Amino acid sequence: MKKMLRRIVVFALLLLSNQYGHSQTYPVYGPEVKVFISGWNTDAMEPFISPDGNTLFFNSLNSGGDTKLYYASRVDDSTFTFIGEVNGANEPMNPQLNAVASLDTTGNFVWVSVRQWPLVMDNLHRGNYSGGSVTNVNRVHGNFYIYQTGWIVMDAALTYDGSQLFYCNAYFDTCNIPCQAFMGIASRVNDSTFNTISNSAAIMQNINDTNYCVYAPQLSVDGLELYFTRYLIGGLSTEICVSVRNSPTDTFSVPQVLIADFPNVPEAASPNTQMTLMYYHKKVNGTYAIHLRYRDLTGIHEENTVALRVFPNPANDVVYIDGVLPNDVVTLVNSAGQIMQQQTGSSPVNTSQLPEGIYFVNVLREEIVHTSTFTICR
Repeated sequence: MKKMLRRIVVFALLLLSNQYGHSQTYPVYGPEVKVFISGWNTDAMEPFISPDGNTLFFNSLNSGGDTKLYYASRVDDSTFTFIGEVNGANEPMNPQLNAVASLDTTGNFVWVSVRQWPLVMDNLHRGNYSGGSVTNVNRVHGNFYIYQTGWIVMDAALTYDGSQLFYCNAYFDTCNIPCQAFMGIASRVNDSTFNTISNSAAIMQNINDTNYCVYAPQLSVDGLELYFTRYLIGGLSTEICVSVRNSPTDTFSVPQVLIADFPNVPEAASPNTQMTLMYYHKKVNGTYAIHLRYRDLTGIHEENTVALRVFPNPANDVVYIDGVLPNDVVTLVNSAGQIMQQQTGSSPVNTSQLPEGIYFVNVLREEIVHTSTFTICR
């Protein structure tokens, strides 16, 4: 009877955890650290850190002319070695703006390009990324474009599992910066087609403030934090912001400003999959450079919540969970809310039979569920 009651409690708590989540708090970040790219000494903008943390993508000066995508290899968090262009993403014969890289865990690579725009308004491009090259290049299609003069998809970011695309529609008139810009969410139909989800506007209602241009979206690996940049319409002071939510289907909160540094134009935050730091760019002595800030991990846990550390993250065939006691019930839940695996105790968790994607770790201790996340990437 006790065993049956315990299972009922576990199941009920898991459902509550998946449906409502814990009260989400805003992340806190520490001081700024300059990122050094050995072999690169000019403008570096729009950073994106790969899901495995080993490659830093960026583009040259985002001025609308010959803007190219590049990549660098990780030495440590703040040091990278410049490798070269992202082969296949740039145009050798007729240089145009190619910028804002994004990569999911399966190798789908997307970026913004103005080649043939506005004659062809589907300006988001995609390909298969591997080892510094993009192949099978084509355009991303979908109903998220605005087919009116002056509108363009200025930014876009894949979620880590590639199931969704966060995009920015921007309107350019006579000014060099957008007169309007708002963001939305599209769902994957196939590698080259995404359509806006029906409740996109509702989920983004606290972010798409009509007083601001909002752009440069990046979603955290657990789907609970959306990083983006904004500025007041008619102003020039950019802010890197974050909005949070309790579950991957909830509405995002009112934004909180993380970085405001007028007139140095901080933009384009890119958190890593471990959620321990974020990269971004800003202007230093007239040149755009990449910086990072470490997350204050003492400030993100609720009172009475166990600080779980799941590693390695991304994982492959096994994960270890720090903070789990022998009698704790450990449950793995996929991004759709399905229970995939369950065990008791702190032994390693075998994930070799689980597909790639984002997973929630729910740990039941004394009728309280504690949650963390990790990604499986092979």
